[in-house]
Amino acid sequence: MGAAHTRARVSRVTADSIQLDDGRQVHAGSIVVACEAPAAAELLGDTMPTAGKRVECLYFAAERPPIQELILVLNGDGEGPVNNLCVPSQVVSSYAPAGQSVLSVTVPSV
Repeated sequence: MGAAHTRARVSRVTADSIQLDDGRQVHAGSIVVACEAPAAAELLGDTMPTAGKRVECLYFAAERPPIQELILVLNGDGEGPVNNLCVPSQVVSSYAPAGQSVLSVTVPSV
């Protein structure tokens, strides 16, 4: 089980650790950088992409959710039409009518 550090500014990212602005270093088996492209480029030492990738977000009603966890499911293989999916009504039940779920699916634009 991992730990989430909130309200902690990251000053550096390596393959297996991050350094926070306050000097703490956090080691991890996996690191996800989820920020705007310019900040990601600065942290990772990459150049900023010159063009974005368009996506479409589709919403579906379902009698039951395909997942029970409060997570965003990412397509790590890059195969198939779905980039990611989540079930917002798992987080806020009022997003769907009683006894139903709302699915959010993101697919690349063609």
